[in-house]
Amino acid sequence: MVCTVALSIPHALLRRSGAGHLLAKLLTRLWRVCGIDRAIERAYAAVVIAVGGGWMSGAIAHGPTCSPLPTVATVATVMLVIPWWAHRRRRAQVRVERTIEAWPDIADTIGLTGAQIVSVVVDAWGWTARVILRNGKATTQAMDKIPAIESAFGLRPGSVRVFADEHRADRCMVRVLETDPHAEPIPWPGEVVTSITQPVPLGLFEDGRPVAALLLRRNVLIGGMVGSGKSGILNVILAHLIACPDVQVSDLRKCAVPLSQSNP
Repeated sequence: MVCTVALSIPHALLRRSGAGHLLAKLLTRLWRVCGIDRAIERAYAAVVIAVGGGWMSGAIAHGPTCSPLPTVATVATVMLVIPWWAHRRRRAQVRVERTIEAWPDIADTIGLTGAQIVSVVVDAWGWTARVILRNGKATTQAMDKIPAIESAFGLRPGSVRVFADEHRADRCMVRVLETDPHAEPIPWPGEVVTSITQPVPLGLFEDGRPVAALLLRRNVLIGGMVGSGKSGILNVILAHLIACPDVQVSDLRKCAVPLSQSNP
């Protein structure tokens, strides 16, 4: 009830008094940090908390299978998911529109005058833009501008990638990682491989796509600097292979023969 009231109370009503003005200011900062700084977003969050809290109270008091709680849960889930889905699509569309609008000025500032964005695809980790360069410009020149692109968009260092187009030298793909998929450890997904004939999932690419490798009839070399995660990859591979009934894992150290005992 406290969360519902805090989310749904109008800030204009709070600002009528001195203490309420301070409370409204604190709530505004809190909602901005939580990403729900708009009134319609706070209203939606208040409805979700009220419905979810009311259903949980009923489930605790009478049991989750008590009629009509299962029906209420199904209907409420469907009705509350639709605004959330539409809102996410709208936020993604607005972000794409702002990127396209700001690009001409950014291109002039960083020395890629005339470069045009023809399409943008937004995903969970960032966005990818297809860029057409001005005549006489090549992808290598766009790659040299990566630090300037990061600075212009206000991104963290190392969050922009530029890839060449396989068909045209005057076109490139600009990949922006707003959220680093490697910033936090990836939770163990459980046993998802049941045979050596299936690709073994190893983690995520930097664009958020899953990494999988087929190990059947192949040799694997894991290389990297100290602390780069070689042992982690090995542990992931072994954890998946041990769960496969058609795989036998052996410790080669136990099978090694000392040189003094081997035949000359």
